[in-house]
Amino acid sequence: IAASGVDLISVGWITHSAPILDLGLDAASA
Repeated sequence: IAASGVDLISVGWITHSAPILDLGLDAASA
């Protein structure tokens, strides 16, 4: 149950912070 909760929170955070996450991935790939 805890794992599922973390996954839901992570998905919500990723969706909310998609632009920031994309910039982070771009910087890491560069």
